[in-house]
Amino acid sequence: MPTAQIYLNCLSNKAVAKLAMKNENTKVFLGILALLITLSVFSDYSAQARSSKKLLAMNALFPEQINSDDISLTASNSISLSPSEINAQRIRQAFGVSMSKTLSSYTFAVTVLGKEQILLSYDIAGGAISQFNSEAEMLSHAWARLEQLTEKKELELRNRFDVEFIRAKGNDPTRAPKLAELYSLEYGLIHAIPSHLVTDHKGIRIHLFQAKHLNGQRAHWEKNVDRKPEIFIEGPEKGQSIVKSLERLILHELGHNSAYRVGWNPHHTERWKVTRELGWIPFNNPLTGEQGWAIRSKIDPESQYKLGVNGLWVRCNKQGQPLNENGERVTKQYLAKRLTASEVADIAMVRPATSYFPSPLEVYAEGMMIFRCDKESRGMLKANCPDLYEIVRREDQREIDICYGPGNYIRDLDGLLVKQSEQSTQLVAKFENRLP
Repeated sequence: MPTAQIYLNCLSNKAVAKLAMKNENTKVFLGILALLITLSVFSDYSAQARSSKKLLAMNALFPEQINSDDISLTASNSISLSPSEINAQRIRQAFGVSMSKTLSSYTFAVTVLGKEQILLSYDIAGGAISQFNSEAEMLSHAWARLEQLTEKKELELRNRFDVEFIRAKGNDPTRAPKLAELYSLEYGLIHAIPSHLVTDHKGIRIHLFQAKHLNGQRAHWEKNVDRKPEIFIEGPEKGQSIVKSLERLILHELGHNSAYRVGWNPHHTERWKVTRELGWIPFNNPLTGEQGWAIRSKIDPESQYKLGVNGLWVRCNKQGQPLNENGERVTKQYLAKRLTASEVADIAMVRPATSYFPSPLEVYAEGMMIFRCDKESRGMLKANCPDLYEIVRREDQREIDICYGPGNYIRDLDGLLVKQSEQSTQLVAKFENRLP
């Protein structure tokens, strides 16, 4: 606060003015005034410090939400927002797009798999926004354009992939995807073709929850009452306006749909060939009734491990009963030999692609997600998990051939379906042969 303003505020205080009038000693009055000025400045500084600490705390909780140009828009509890700033904040909440301002332009963009794509741009010349009288007017125009782009993008996805985004009310409300989410979903759908389809060649139904609903899961694939597959996606994390990493999330869930489409049923004794290839066996403990999956060890083919409590893996026999270091049966998991997920991955007959592998179904879905994502991810899968790579590559091509006929399409190195030709086949073979 300027010193002159502080002086006027002090003079407006009747108590101070009265004291000054009664006291003939000017020094006393000036001393009191100086003290009030000091207290006022200290108060302003303290408020700024508290605001700064609050922003730092928010930044620690939600690092993706705050940057140096964004503080005034994010910390609404600490800083008074202008009408145009409130509109900008609402745009981000409504559409999930980022807004940035430079000396020459305003831009609105989405980020898909780490790559920014600019949707709208407004030039700034001589400090003024071209074609608009104010920033608020520009933001109003941007809002209308983003609404149009959202409707257009959703219609594109519906027409191209025949998918349906479910809007439901009641106890489990679902919502329409925001614009940024539509771009992420588009990436996943393109790279998963033809796994976006259900058995009757209709697109899959996708549910995006408004809030937390799936009890720790980020997404879930399951069949509905009509035995048709659907995908359910958890609401955004606290402090976020959109679902993060939605590209990979939808690719993972469509990996489950891929397994379903090629007829892989790990719960059917005649259709669990892929499960065995992935190095897993089913178990059924006759003493407890527990059923599940155990991952086999390449070091000791007679050893297998099931997922236990606290995320640790428990050595067990083929009936899922815990075993200790010496291979002796024990009654409690804490008495058994236990390994971390990283240790189990190192000894697995078929190494999982990620640290998320509670079952062979998830190993398959994670492998398919990485295989289809892009060239870099595919190369990493081939180098680090060659056995898993061969399984998902074969099953991916099998699904393509079932849908379009053998010899018509293959998946290129960027994860896109292309016409099968000598050139496209050689490009993939050359890439695979140069990797370990």
